[in-house]
Amino acid sequence: MKTEITARFIVGNKCNKRRGEAKCRIFASFCDKRVGQKLLYAIKLNFIIKSLQVRLGSFSNFFRLFLLKVFNKENNKSYIYTLVGVAIFVLFKKKIDEGLLTVVVRPLLSYVYPSKWLYDIIILSGFIGVLFYFIKKIKKNALLPTNWFLISLCFLSIYLLYRTKNDPFIFTSFRLSKYIMLFDAIIILPVIISSISIFRKVKSDGQLKRNLGFDPDDPWVLSEKNDLLNRLPYVKELSGILRNTELNNRAFSVGVVAPWGNGKTTFLHSIRNELANDFIMIDLDVWKCNSTEVIIQTFFQLLKNALKPFSFSINNQIKNYTYSLLKDSRNNIAKNFSEYFFSNKNIEEQYDEINTEIIKIDKKILVFIDDIDRLNKKEIYEIIRLIRNTANFYNTFFIVAYDRSYLLNAIEEINSYHPNLFLEKIFQLEFVLPAIDKKILYGLLISEINELLTEESKKKYEDFHKIEIAFGYNRTDLTSSFIHNIRDVKRFKNSFKIDYQFVRDEVFFEDFYNLQLIKFKHPEIFMEFYNNKGSLVINESKGNFYPQTLTYKLSKESSDSPDKSKQEFKLKNFLKARQKLYKIDESEIDVIVKSFGNIFSDPKFKINYETKTFFSVIIPSMFDRYFRLNILGNLSDIEFGNARNSSIETFLTKIDEWNNDKNLISQVVDRLEGIDVYDNKDDFEKIIKAMFHLGRVAGAYLYKNLYEKLNNYGDMVTSKYYNYDNGKKDYVKFTYDLFASANSPYLFESQLVKYFKSVYYDENSFVLPLKKLNEFNIEYFRKYCLEEHKISHDFWILFWNTEVRIIKNDDNDMFTKDKALSEEVKSLFKDFISNKDLDGFLLGAIHPALFGSKQFILSTSIATIFTDWPSFEHFLNKQDETKWSYLKEFKEFFYIMKGANFERNVDFIFKDIPVSAE
Repeated sequence: MKTEITARFIVGNKCNKRRGEAKCRIFASFCDKRVGQKLLYAIKLNFIIKSLQVRLGSFSNFFRLFLLKVFNKENNKSYIYTLVGVAIFVLFKKKIDEGLLTVVVRPLLSYVYPSKWLYDIIILSGFIGVLFYFIKKIKKNALLPTNWFLISLCFLSIYLLYRTKNDPFIFTSFRLSKYIMLFDAIIILPVIISSISIFRKVKSDGQLKRNLGFDPDDPWVLSEKNDLLNRLPYVKELSGILRNTELNNRAFSVGVVAPWGNGKTTFLHSIRNELANDFIMIDLDVWKCNSTEVIIQTFFQLLKNALKPFSFSINNQIKNYTYSLLKDSRNNIAKNFSEYFFSNKNIEEQYDEINTEIIKIDKKILVFIDDIDRLNKKEIYEIIRLIRNTANFYNTFFIVAYDRSYLLNAIEEINSYHPNLFLEKIFQLEFVLPAIDKKILYGLLISEINELLTEESKKKYEDFHKIEIAFGYNRTDLTSSFIHNIRDVKRFKNSFKIDYQFVRDEVFFEDFYNLQLIKFKHPEIFMEFYNNKGSLVINESKGNFYPQTLTYKLSKESSDSPDKSKQEFKLKNFLKARQKLYKIDESEIDVIVKSFGNIFSDPKFKINYETKTFFSVIIPSMFDRYFRLNILGNLSDIEFGNARNSSIETFLTKIDEWNNDKNLISQVVDRLEGIDVYDNKDDFEKIIKAMFHLGRVAGAYLYKNLYEKLNNYGDMVTSKYYNYDNGKKDYVKFTYDLFASANSPYLFESQLVKYFKSVYYDENSFVLPLKKLNEFNIEYFRKYCLEEHKISHDFWILFWNTEVRIIKNDDNDMFTKDKALSEEVKSLFKDFISNKDLDGFLLGAIHPALFGSKQFILSTSIATIFTDWPSFEHFLNKQDETKWSYLKEFKEFFYIMKGANFERNVDFIFKDIPVSAE
């Protein structure tokens, strides 16, 4: 009994193979091993059966979808054509056989016999080539029409008839196999290709895809599950009344009235669905009609197609009537020509014929017309004429959706006398859609936006409603100012979905959400506010509240009035001056100004003092983030913070990655320079190393900021981050290693030393002595001379940076700084040019005079490097003219310059030295 209960527990209905096997093994260790083994077999068998059921069920479902894709209403014509083709083949098979033998087989295909390897190669190559060509296109979602499958299947059936009977044709087989014919491959190929196309389509349709895209503003059919605005009862009531309404000789028209975006189209779709089995349905999409003529043609074409199955004469009657309605707008030649083919009855008689035929048909016609509030006045007039006059047929119902204000304005331009009464004459019923409950709309928006948010943002989204209740403080929620209908909800969600991805948890959610609402309704004003922030906002210090914080608020116009509350915001006057440009009225201006005023308000609830995170838009450093959204290459705080908190190796690798993006590297510099407080010694050293690395790889100008960071005046570095017995010694070693670890071309460290020497006073300001800084630059130049072989721009920078800085204190305690080149550096310089690149030095020593002149002069730096001109002359005379290409001509120029005492430009035409006049 115990064993049976355990077996049921283990095997069960929800069989999991791994878990079941594990339980069996445990069970076997406590009781009879044979029982455990049987249970193990039972579980494996149960698992196999259930897997098979799942797989067969999946295949069955897949096959069902495949058949639905092939045999659908869109392929009705294909079925007819296929059946007609088969019927013709059956009736005229003998004649078809004779024709094929005479035209194709004897003159052409009779030569493809007997079997040869060449035929195999040609057919197989063609088969593979065509198959791969179509598969390649199908992989790129190029889908073949499903009727191709039916047609190819039909041809395959006919071919199999010939193949099995083998009469009257003899087929050539493959050389590879006598049972497979060459034509088999040709006939089966279209079936394979079309099958692959349909299977791929079915597979892609069957896959569940996560909704990561936009929400289209498409109408839907109302049901109990999706009736968000409680309009389904109205649909059912109106549909029931229409179903029970019997008309005599005239049409009945219903106007569905609501402002744009309030669900008119969905309401019409729902009525259509409700009455689908009781009426002949016609959907007139006037938005696709680009003229009044096209409106008439389209409507009567739809009416003709809808009524044609129920009448033998209605087709021509409507065609003649349509022509009569339009003939006045045609030219005379077309008019005279057409009258031979169309009825000569007058338009009233033609109308009566159609009306009589519709009475005979005795079916209700329901015409839906949407979006007429997007048409111009002439097109609106044509729709009204259609409803009231030209299509005012028996048992015909028109349901028209429109914004009443728009329609009245259009009618007023056509007929200014009582447009309201005119509209009442057209529509026997105007059904006004119930107003949208703001609470329902707001709840829908919350649920839609919540799908997009991170968990932290969801909490913030809820918080600024809860605090309003808890503290009586009105948090800024601008939803009701900008969201008025379901269309607004969808459009705002689509806009929000894009922008939120760029900032996510790096903003103060309340500010971001409200600014997105303004941007959604007034994108041009949103960007103008950003572009004109210098005049529209000011910053002020909240010293009594948080001394280090500067916040933005809206600027006000200057006024002599002591009551500042009555002063106008500059933003209001800014918008008034551009009222026509932005197409806004006074009430919209007040809403926009009030909205910005609420956002740029008291920062008390916008600053997190515990975490010191200042993400609100009112913080100047955060302002750009809300308008540029990191789209223009902004470096996110989270990304930088994560990199900073990682190891030094990872941090430096990340800096290399940022360095590849020109938009980011300047921001990396700003982030590093902006850090002045560190977590600990490791954090301090990591930031300094990162700045050295950035200077090396990007050539960033970080000299001043690095000096300020490394400045140890008053032990402000060592007391904070090296506060122990050997702290000063360790800090000196760290700083020394920074400069000693420089790599070729040594430019950043050399320039940094040069800057440090320019501001250096004593070891209280910088922990390394001035002598050591001088030695670093000499060492950089020495290494460069050993590693390189040509004079370059870098060579000259490193050379002049070696100038020794000497600080002297005179009798009045006035500090002066002298500079000079050491003899060691001069010797390194002379050795380099005499052994490696004298030509490069000589070329650089010649300076042209003014542009276009043929006069030149020698660089005065030569006398500095070689002490005086005679020493330089002695140096030149020691050099080998056969070794250097420019030396001989340079000497000629040198002696001419010597005659001018090296003080003025001289005329000289260079032939060997490529000197150009600048």
